[in-house]
Amino acid sequence: MSRIGLFLLYGSLLLKNSSALTCFNCPGIRHPRFCEYVKDCLDGQVCGLERQVESNGAVIFSLGCLSQNTCNTNPSTIDGRQKCFHCCSTDLCNIDGCGEPGLSMVNDKVCYSCLGLLDPNACRSVSFCAESELCYLEEKTHFGEKFYQSGCREKHICESQLISFPIIGRRDLVLKRSTTHMSCCGQSLCNNDGFGFKKTTTPLSKLSTSNGLSTLDTTTNLPDVCVINRPCYNGGTCQSFNDSYRCNCAAGYLGKQCEYSDGKDTSFMVIFQEGISGWPTTPKMLVASENTTRLSIRYFNENKIQTITMDKSKTEYNLSKSVLPSDGIHPAGVELHSDKGINVYGFVFAAGVSGGYSSMPTRFASTKYIIPTLPAFFFGLFSENMIVLTPCYQNTVVSINLKLKSGSVTYDNKQYSNNDTIRIMVNKYNTFQLSTSSDLSGTMVTSSQPVIVVSGNQCNTAVPDNISLGSCNPFIESVLPTNQFDSVFITPYISTRLNNTVRIQVINSTNLTIKTGNKTISKTINARDFFDFYYNTISFISSSDDILVMSYPHGLSGYKGDPFMMTIPGVNQYLYKYDFVVPIGLDSFISITVQSDAINGFLLDGNPSNNRSNVFSISEGLYNFSTFSMPIKTGFHHIEHRQNIRFGLWVYGNGLNDGYGYPAGMAYKTQTN
Repeated sequence: MSRIGLFLLYGSLLLKNSSALTCFNCPGIRHPRFCEYVKDCLDGQVCGLERQVESNGAVIFSLGCLSQNTCNTNPSTIDGRQKCFHCCSTDLCNIDGCGEPGLSMVNDKVCYSCLGLLDPNACRSVSFCAESELCYLEEKTHFGEKFYQSGCREKHICESQLISFPIIGRRDLVLKRSTTHMSCCGQSLCNNDGFGFKKTTTPLSKLSTSNGLSTLDTTTNLPDVCVINRPCYNGGTCQSFNDSYRCNCAAGYLGKQCEYSDGKDTSFMVIFQEGISGWPTTPKMLVASENTTRLSIRYFNENKIQTITMDKSKTEYNLSKSVLPSDGIHPAGVELHSDKGINVYGFVFAAGVSGGYSSMPTRFASTKYIIPTLPAFFFGLFSENMIVLTPCYQNTVVSINLKLKSGSVTYDNKQYSNNDTIRIMVNKYNTFQLSTSSDLSGTMVTSSQPVIVVSGNQCNTAVPDNISLGSCNPFIESVLPTNQFDSVFITPYISTRLNNTVRIQVINSTNLTIKTGNKTISKTINARDFFDFYYNTISFISSSDDILVMSYPHGLSGYKGDPFMMTIPGVNQYLYKYDFVVPIGLDSFISITVQSDAINGFLLDGNPSNNRSNVFSISEGLYNFSTFSMPIKTGFHHIEHRQNIRFGLWVYGNGLNDGYGYPAGMAYKTQTN
C-alpha cells in the first residue's frame, strides 16, 4: 500500500464547493514526519508538499494547502535551489511525496492533540498514535468553566474508565464523574468536534491490538458525522461520503461548514465622522441591489421613518447633514431596514474631500474593537484622528482604553493620558465621537452590548506633509470587530497608485511574515502595537494570530488623486460573487486578487471581462496569488468567476484633489467565540 493510500480512511476527492481538505501544515521543516500541525484548506485547494534543496545541500520541506492547478511534480531549479512540488487530494495525504517515504508505521492514527482549549474545534496540533491507542476528547470543568484536552489514549484505558450510554440507537462512551466527560474513537481526526464520532467503515471491535489488549465491546459502526456532529451551520444540508462530509450551503452562506455570510443583509446602521467645518459635504448611502428593494430610513434625530425604493438604476441616496456628528454624544446617523438582502456603503462627497466605506450589517456588530488610524500628517486645521460609534441597544456601557503615542485626550472637560479609560453610557440612536491630534492606533473599544464603530481622520495625507503628493483627504472606514479578523492577506494592486502604506494592527503578541517583491521579513509585534510597511503592486501577509490590515494609497502628483483609507479583508473572507456600487463623480477602478491559476474567467455584468491592466503575482510557500485592476463605470455591477472561485474585490477612484476606496464586500463569520 502506498503512503498516500494509508490516509484514504478519511479522505475524498476534492470537488468544487465540496468539503475542504484538512492537510498537514508546517513550513520550513527538516522532514515531513516531524510535522505535528494541520489546517483546513480553502475551497478549491489540495494538500501540497514542497521539497527544496538549498545551494549548500540542505533539504527543507514545507507542507500546507496549494491551488490545484499550480502543482508541479517534476523537480525544477529556481534561483539556484532545486524544488519539487507534490499534490494530492485526500485529507492528510501530504505527509510524503517528492521521493520521501513519510510515515513508516502503517497502523498509526493521527489524532488532534491539545490541552486546555476552551473550544475543541480550535485544536490544530496532532499526535501520531500507536495501533493500540484510540483518539480521545475529554471535557473538564474547573470553577464552572469548561475546557478540553485531546490526544491518544490506550484502548484498555478507554474501556476500563468508560461506561455505556445510549445515544441515537448506539452506545457512546462517557466518563462516570459528572465534572469530566470523555469520548474515544478509532479513526484519524475524529476527536475535535464535540462528543459525536465521525463515521467509519471499520467497527471498533475489529480494531484489535497485536499485544492481546481487549477491544471495546461493540460491533456497531460509528454513527454518521452528519447525524451526530451536525457540522453545517445556517441551514446548510450535510452530505456524508466515505469518512468525511460536505455542507451544501443555503443561499447567502459559504465556507466548509457554511459558517460565513456573504454580507448581504436587511439591517444596517450608517454613521459618519465630523465633516470639515464650512466645507459643503454631502453624506450619502450607496445601495447595491439588483432588484427593486423597499428601504425604511430612520434618522437618529427624528422620531419618524422615511420609505424609499432603490434598484440597480438608482444606487445613491443623499442624507441630511444631521448625520454628521461632533465630539460627544449626539443623535447623528441613520438606521436602515430593507425587504431584501443588500450591500450598503457610507459615502461623503464634496469637491476635494470624498471618502467611503463598506457598511457592516448590524447583526455582525460586536463588543470588542481595536482602532487603526494614522498620525495626523496634515498639519493644518482639520487633522484630527477620530473614533465614532453607535450602540445597537439601549443602555450600552462603552469603555475606551486609550493607546496614545504622545499627548492626551480631552473629553467632557477631563484630560486622559495613555492607558487611561474613558467610560460612557450610550443609548441606541445616539452616536459618540472622540477626536484628538494623537495617533489612536491600538486603542481598545469594549462594550456591554454590540456597537458599530468607524474610525479615520478628518483630513490626512497618509505620509508626512513635506513629502506628500496631492492634498489632504478625509479617511473613514468601518472597523471590523476583533472576532472578524483573519490571518492571511494579499494586498491588491491599486491602479495609478504605486505607493501605499499598509498598517497591520494586532490584538495579541503576534508573529508576522511579510513578503513584498523578493524581500521577505519576519517580525514579532507586541500586543496592541502596529507595524507599517510600504508596497507598490502586491504583497503577502501571514500572522500567527488574527490581525487587522489597512491600506493607505498615497496621493498622486498634480493633485489628480488624494490618499484614502481602505480595509484589506483576509483570504478567508473572499466571496464567490459580488454586487457592488461605484459612486458618481470620480474616475473609478476595481482591483481583484485571486489564485494565480484563475486570473481568467471573470464575468462582469454577465459579460467576459478582459479589460485589465498589468497582472502582478506573488508566491510564498504554498500560496500563489495574483492581482490586477480595471476601470469601472458608475453605478451597480455584478461580478463572479466562471469556475465559482472565491476572490477579493476593492472599489476605488480618483478626482481632482480627491480619492476614495472600500472593499466591495466580504464574508463575515457567523460562528465566533
